[in-house]
This record gives sequence, structure tokens and C-alpha cells, in this order.
Amino acid sequence: MKGGPTGAFIHIGPPKTGTTYLQDILWSNEKPLRRQGVLLPGKAKREHFRAAKDVRRLNRRKKGIDLGGPWGTLAAQMRSWPGRSVVSSEWLAVCGEAAVAHIVTSLGEVPTHVVITARDLGRVVPAVWQERVKNGSGRTLPDFVAGLADPEHSDLGRTFWNVHDSRALVRRWCTVLPPERVHLVIVPTAGAAPDELWHRFAGIFLEDTTAYDTASVAANPGLGAADAEFLRRVNVEMDGRLDKSVHASTVKNLLAKQTLAGRNDAGGRIELDAGTRSWLSERADETIDELRSSGCHVVGDLDELRVPVDGPADLLTPEATDPVAVARAGVLAVRELLLAAQGVPSSKRGRAPAGDDLEDEDLAESDHG
Repeated sequence: MKGGPTGAFIHIGPPKTGTTYLQDILWSNEKPLRRQGVLLPGKAKREHFRAAKDVRRLNRRKKGIDLGGPWGTLAAQMRSWPGRSVVSSEWLAVCGEAAVAHIVTSLGEVPTHVVITARDLGRVVPAVWQERVKNGSGRTLPDFVAGLADPEHSDLGRTFWNVHDSRALVRRWCTVLPPERVHLVIVPTAGAAPDELWHRFAGIFLEDTTAYDTASVAANPGLGAADAEFLRRVNVEMDGRLDKSVHASTVKNLLAKQTLAGRNDAGGRIELDAGTRSWLSERADETIDELRSSGCHVVGDLDELRVPVDGPADLLTPEATDPVAVARAGVLAVRELLLAAQGVPSSKRGRAPAGDDLEDEDLAESDHG
């Protein structure tokens, strides 16, 4: 085995913290990683998602899980591997205490590490709202934020903070692992090198993080405010009548990812108002203070988790964006639907097809117990 620590490294996300980007780099470099003694158990990213969904059954207080099932299969491979192994799935962020304990126990004598990626809440909140819109939600951004601000009376708020409270994630895993094996990777702020997150993440289990192809993997482009508002209005009009599989293939994949994501004339970036930034900033400061004293291994600068109170001077919420920009998004969407109905391949419709992405597909409904 070549350089680096032995053990199993379990990357639990959470969603919208660069997880798809990191997973794409891992799987596109699966063979060179294996040559350096790093195993990605299973044959594809989807197997990690299935394994995470399997172990999460313990959150629902099931009697147990099949040791020969998806998680048990990956755990057996990791136990028999002499070097390092890496599992990455943001679904694991939802694991409660019973599931966390099972993960560690299932790996036997293998030294187990957990890797948590953390991003400032000023970017996480609009990204999660946007993802929920892609998945069919009709909530406005202010309504979404109101749920986050009152988690005691909002299932939405409880679900969000169960996954996106870095303090809670660190506490949960420190109940079964020593703090030095709980790694908190800070997502770099805007302006950092495109592959800085990879180097921070991979440096935990690799001596040389530069020997791998990162140039061919790009971060997932988001929706602009107008495009997100168009999709939200579509969801309101559909009122849940669209079959989930049809919505995933048509709205989320064809319209959101292939057609609208990353457009330059999409009405500007989704931003938060000053009031929301203010209380998120206070929460971020409290989080940073606790994480500093947690004893966990921090990669990056905790100050990168701070939320700037000041937003753009010309801030507009998605529902208040230019109606012309929203209409433009609708025109593009109809164009894609018509070309797809005619059988025109995605590669000839002006936008490249999106990759296989299960991120956040099932996290809208938390089952943390």
C-alpha cells in the first residue's frame, strides 16, 4: 500500500456542500485511487446512495438491517481492504445515533473516520430552497426561511437543522468516534481555486492530492432567481399532480439541469434579505465558537463559515424578479419540451445533458429519530 493512513473514511455530506462535485472526482479517478491503495467500495456512486438509504432504516427504529444488504456489502469490502476506503453519500447526514453506531460497529476493527463538509449558511439556505423547488416544492423563499427560523413549530425547520447544523453532526459522531477522527472540511468561500475543496477533502486520506484529474469535473451550476421562480410557479400550478418519476425526468433533469441551470440572463443569483442574513450570521458565530472547542479536526478556516450581514444593494427576492425574465425561462422550457417530444437528442438542443445525480432526492422528508 502506498502512503496515507489506513481506515474507512465515511463522507456524510450534508447536501449542498460540494458533495456531487467531490463524488464525481472520486468516481472519475476510481482506478488511479485504487492504485494508491484507496478503495471506493461498490461499482458506482449509486451503490453508496443505496447503502446509505439501507442503514438509515435504523432511524425508523427497525429491529435491524440485513448484514448482507447494500450497507453490509460495502462494509464487508472495507473490512477486507488493507488500505484506505472512502464512502460518500449526503444521505448519511440524516443518520441518527442508532445508525451512526451501526456504521462504526459494522466496520469491526477498521479505524473509522467521518468526514463532514460545511458551508456558510448564507449560501446553503438558498441552495437548499432551490433544490426543493427542483424537486417539486411551491414554497416561496420567504416562506421557506420562516420555517427554518421556527424549527420547534416547523417540520421543515427540524428537517433542515437535523442535516445542516454542523454542531449537531459533530456531536452525533463524537459519541462513537474520538474527536480527532471527526473531520470537518470547510467549503472555501467564493474566489478560491476551483479545486480547493477537493484538496481540502482528499488531504485527509491522501498524501498527494494533485495526482488526480479535477479539471474535467465542474461544480454544478445553480438556477438564477428568475428560473427558480418559474419552476416554483409550475410546481404551484401542478399541485402535486405530476408523477414523481415524470417530474424527476422532465422538470428536474430536462428543464432545471439541462435547460435553465447556469444561464447568464437568469435574473441574478438567489439572495437572502438583510433580516435573514442577520439571524443566520448570529447562528453562524455561535456554531463557529462551539466547533472551535469541539476537538474535531478542522480542514480550512472556520471563519469561512461566517455569514456576511450585508447583501447586494439591489436585492430582489425570486418572487419579485423581472416578469420578463421569468417569461424568458418559460419560453426556453417550452422549447426544450417540444424538441424532446420531437425526439431531438439533448446534445443537439443547445445544452449538454446533466449527469446522474441523486443529491437531495430523499432528504426533504427526514426520518431522523
